[in-house]
Amino acid sequence: MRILVTGGTGVVGAAAVDALVRRGHTVRLLSRHADDDVAQWPKGVEPWAGSVSDAAAVKGAPPTATPSCTWRGSSPSRRPT
Repeated sequence: MRILVTGGTGVVGAAAVDALVRRGHTVRLLSRHADDDVAQWPKGVEPWAGSVSDAAAVKGAPPTATPSCTWRGSSPSRRPT
């Protein structure tokens, strides 16, 4: 499965990316400096340049893993899956 990861350059996010790649997933790393940031993984990680604050950057993106996210103004039943 191809999964977009936000926050993938932090401690928790990098561990999540590592785990996803080990399980055979292709990770798209959403980052302002994605082309440089993906260099820390030899394979299995694709750059996706942008910011979570830019809706256009994530429009049409694959399912998203956000390891360090806080959902504001939404109840658990309304969170994206």
